[in-house]
Amino acid sequence: MADERKSNMKRGADDELAVGSERIRRSRKAAKLDEAIEFSAAEEPRPNDEPEPPLDTVEARAHARRRKSPNDYYEEVVIEEEKAKKRKDDLHSKSIDARGMSKELRGRLRRIADILKLLMIFACIAGAIYGLIALYNLFHVKAVTITGSINYSERQLLSMSGIQNGDLIFRYTEASVKEKLDRIGNVRLLSVKRDYPNTVIIEVVDCDARAAIAAANGTYSLITADGLVLATGVETCENLILIKGLSAKSYGVGSYIDSDSMSGTEVAAVKLMQEINKSSIAFDVTAIDLSNITCVKLEIGELFTINLGNTAESADNVETAAKAYQLFLPDYPLGGIINVFTGSTVVDFTPNKVQNGD
Repeated sequence: MADERKSNMKRGADDELAVGSERIRRSRKAAKLDEAIEFSAAEEPRPNDEPEPPLDTVEARAHARRRKSPNDYYEEVVIEEEKAKKRKDDLHSKSIDARGMSKELRGRLRRIADILKLLMIFACIAGAIYGLIALYNLFHVKAVTITGSINYSERQLLSMSGIQNGDLIFRYTEASVKEKLDRIGNVRLLSVKRDYPNTVIIEVVDCDARAAIAAANGTYSLITADGLVLATGVETCENLILIKGLSAKSYGVGSYIDSDSMSGTEVAAVKLMQEINKSSIAFDVTAIDLSNITCVKLEIGELFTINLGNTAESADNVETAAKAYQLFLPDYPLGGIINVFTGSTVVDFTPNKVQNGD
C-alpha cells in the first residue's frame, strides 16, 4: 500500500511537471509568435502586384494586424488640418468689429457694393451711348432759311446750295455753300449761320444793280444790295432805288460804298438795302432819303413816306414798316405818312388826303 501511495505521488508530480512544461512551451510559442508579428509589421508594405498569403497562415494574420500605411496616415493628417483650418475660418468669419458686423457680413456687403459699382458703370456707358445717338439725331438739318435775293426764290437757291434735310448740320460751312452758289453768276453769298440744333440760315445778295446814287454831274453810280459799285457815269436809274443824301460822294467801280465810310451814312444805306431786299416791300420802295441822319425816310412812289428814325436804328424798323404799309394800302390807296417807333409794333399813320370819299 505504501508503494502504491508512493507511485501515485510520483505520478502526480510527473503530471504537474508536464503541465508546467506545457505552459512554458506555450508561453514561449506565444512570445515567438508576437515577435514574428512585430517583425512583420515593421517590414515594407507588400507591392500591389504581390499576392496576399493564405488567410490561415501566421504571415496572413500578422499582415492583417499590421499598422496603417504612410499614405493612410498622411490622409488622416490632411483631413485633420483641413478641419482645424475650417474651424479657424469659422471663428474668424464670426469675429465682430466695432460696428457690430461680422467678417462674413462685411464680405457679403462688399460683394453687393462691387455688384452695384458694376451696374453703375454699365448704366453710365449705356447712358453715354444713348446720349451720343440722341445728339447725333438732334443735329440734323430740319429747316433752311435763305434770304436776300429777289431774282431767285428760296426753293431755287436751296436746290442750288446742295443742302439736304436730314444731313448733319456740321457738314455745311460758309466755304462749302459758297462753292455751290458761286455757280450762279448773279448771286453772291453773304453769310451762312447754323442756328442749333437743326436750322441753317443763309443770306445772299443779288449781284445785279438794285440802287443808284446820284453824282454831282447828274449821272448815277449803280450798286448792288450789299453796296458793291457795278458802274459809274450812268445816265438813267430806271426801276432802281434812288439813294438820296450821298450826292457829294464819288465811288470807284468794284469798291463798296461803306468800305471807307467815316460818317456811317453809307453803312446805314447798305443795311437798309439788305433789309429791304428781305422784306415784302422790296419791289415797292423807290427811294431812300438819308439827307437827315436823324430821320431816315423810305419813299414808295409819290404816295407813301415811311419815317424809320435815325441811321443807327432805321434798318431794324424796316420789317415793321413793311407790315404797316401792307396794312394801310388797301384802305388808303392815296397814301400817307407812316411813323415807325424803334422797339415797338405800334405805328402812327397820317393819310395824305381824303380817302375813299371820307
